[in-house]
This record gives sequence, structure tokens and C-alpha cells, in this order.
Amino acid sequence: MKRKLLITAGVIAAALILAVTLVVTRLDSIITKAINTYGPGMTGTEVRIDDVRVSFLSGEATVTNFVLGNPNGYRSAHAAKAATISVDLEIGSLLQDTVVVKRIEVVQPDIIYEKRGGTDNFKTISRNAERKAKETGLAGGRSGREKPGKKLLIREFILKGGRVTLHTPDLPSGTANAAIPDMHLRNVGGDGA
Repeated sequence: MKRKLLITAGVIAAALILAVTLVVTRLDSIITKAINTYGPGMTGTEVRIDDVRVSFLSGEATVTNFVLGNPNGYRSAHAAKAATISVDLEIGSLLQDTVVVKRIEVVQPDIIYEKRGGTDNFKTISRNAERKAKETGLAGGRSGREKPGKKLLIREFILKGGRVTLHTPDLPSGTANAAIPDMHLRNVGGDGA
């Protein structure tokens, strides 16, 4: 009887290890598919990434070829895109009052801000996301007794090779372009603690 219990426990443990291994090894493709599938419904625009690499043990994640499309009625193909976005999170800080991001690096961001009427493409995307969050119950209500939210400290923020485009009827040509200077900021959102 004892031997059968040990064999059963061993089989269950092996099955659990196999299941966890399969999920962890396929996690990148699961996240990529989820973003590409559910992102458009949340924003009301195209949302696409080519790939994501996540390491929960180290707290690192990298998104490749991110594209956030524009809502219907805007002339630009996208609102924002980037070649890569990398985040390195201090995992232990998730349990603290201040969440610490060791590093965020955005490479070749291309941002297009487009005004139309009394609004713009980013406000429209934000409203779409807020509306969808309320519909799906993801938006939490605020009560007077809620604890203050967590603070965020970004130890290092790097932006390289960016550009921004402005489409607005307020300009004579209707369009203005500019390169975004490379940035290297430290201790954003905190006191450097």
C-alpha cells in the first residue's frame, strides 16, 4: 500500500513538473499571442508585437517590433511603434511600497501625435481602453478608504534613435517631424532610494 502511494505521488509530481516546464518554455509565445489577440480589443486599434522574451526569475522582459495602431478616422498608420522595449524589474520590490524598475530601454520609438477636432489619437486610444476596462470589469472603483497606490522608481531610463511626428491643422503644412534626442535618465519617479 505504501509503495502504491509513493508511486502515485511520484507520477503526480512528474506530471506537475512536466506541466510547469511546458508552460514556462512556451510562456513567451503565449504572451505574444495574448497581446496580439486581446490588445486590439482593449485599445480599439491594431496592437502587434513580433516577439516577447520574459524571464520571471530575473525580472527581465523584451518586446520586439511593437506597433500601436491609430483608431479609425486618423490618417497615420500607427500612433506609436518601437524596435524593442526592454524592462528589467527588481522582483523583490513587488512586495514593497515602491516598485523598482532597474532599467527601461526603448530603441527606435516612432511616435505620431495626430490632432483631430477637439481630441487626438492618444486620447481616443485611452478612452477606448477605459471603456473596455469598464465593460470587462477590469477597472476598479475608488472608495474613500483605499490605501494609496504603490510608488514607482525607474533607476535607469534609456531612449535611443527616436522620432516624433505631429499632424495638426494648426500648422501651415499640417505636419512637423523631429528626432527625439537620445535620453539617459536616472531615478525617475523616486528619490534614488
